[in-house]
Amino acid sequence: MQPADYHLHVSSDHVRKTTTAWLMLGLASLVGAGVFSILLVLARTPVIQKITPFIDFFRIALVVHVDLSVLIWLLSIAGVMWSLSSSRDLPGWDRLSFWLAAAGTVIVIIAPFAGAADPLMNNYVPLLRHPLFYTGLGLFTAGIGSHLVRSAITRSGLKGALDGTAALQFGITLAAVTTAAAIAAFIASWAGTPRTMDGAVYFEFLFWGGGHVLQFTHTLLMMVAWVVLAHASGCRFELTPRLTLAFLVGIIQLFLGLVRLGFMVNFLSHPVLAGFTSAAAIVIGFSQIKHIGCLFRCGVPLEYYWEQWVIFPFG
Repeated sequence: MQPADYHLHVSSDHVRKTTTAWLMLGLASLVGAGVFSILLVLARTPVIQKITPFIDFFRIALVVHVDLSVLIWLLSIAGVMWSLSSSRDLPGWDRLSFWLAAAGTVIVIIAPFAGAADPLMNNYVPLLRHPLFYTGLGLFTAGIGSHLVRSAITRSGLKGALDGTAALQFGITLAAVTTAAAIAAFIASWAGTPRTMDGAVYFEFLFWGGGHVLQFTHTLLMMVAWVVLAHASGCRFELTPRLTLAFLVGIIQLFLGLVRLGFMVNFLSHPVLAGFTSAAAIVIGFSQIKHIGCLFRCGVPLEYYWEQWVIFPFG
C-alpha cells in the first residue's frame, strides 16, 4: 500500500502570501516577547530598575510577554493553518482580517509605553487595565474572528476518497470549531459576569472558561503540525488517513465531554470511530509480534523482555 501524503498544499499565490503574512505576524510576536523578556530581566537588575519610568515595570513587561508569546503567537499560527485549508481566494477579506490582527498586536506592544501601567496577572489572558491595551486585544480578536468566519465559509470539505491532506484539513476545521466555542464562551462570560466584581476577580471569571476551551485549538493544531513535520522529515509514518482523522476527532470528543456537550458526540459517527480505534489496536498489537520473536533470536536477555512488558501498561 502506498504511504499517504500528509502535506498542506499551497493552492495559489494569494494563499502563499496570506499564509506568509500570518506567519510573519506570529514570528514578530515572538520577537516582541523576546524583547520584553529582556526588559523583565532589566526591571529586576539592581541599578537599572531604579531608572525605569514605571513603578511595577516587571509585571507590566510580564503581561505583554505572556500575551505575545502564547495568545498572539498561537492564534497567528491558527491563522496560518486556516489560510492553508481554504478552498478559494478572498483577497479583500484576508487583508482586513490580517491588518486588524496586526494593528492589535502593535497596540499591545506599545501600550506599556503609552501609559498602560496597571497589570492584572489573571489566567490565560493577563491584562494591563488601560483603554489602549483593551483596544489592542479587541482589534486582534476581531482579526482572528474575521479570519475564522472566512475559514468556515471557504473550508475544504471531505470529497471523494479520504487522503492524508483531507484528514489534516479536517483537523484544522475542528480547531476552528473549538476557537469559535472559545469566543462564544468569552462572550457568555462577559454577558453573565457582574460588573460589580473586583477587577482581578472579574477578569479571572471572564477568561477562565474560554481560556480552557482555547487549549483544544492549540492541541489540535499541534497534532496537525506534528503529522506534517513527521511526514516531511522522512519518518516512517504508520497512521493511515482514517486513523489520523479518528485520532483528531477523538480530541474533539474529549473537548465536548469536558464542556458537557456529550450529546453532540452522537453526530460524530461513534460506531465508525470505535471500529477505527479497535482496528488500530489490533494492527499495533500484531505488528509487535515480530519484535517479540526477535528478542529471543537476537540474544536479548529474558529479563529485559519481561521488564518491557511489565513497564508498558504504566506508560
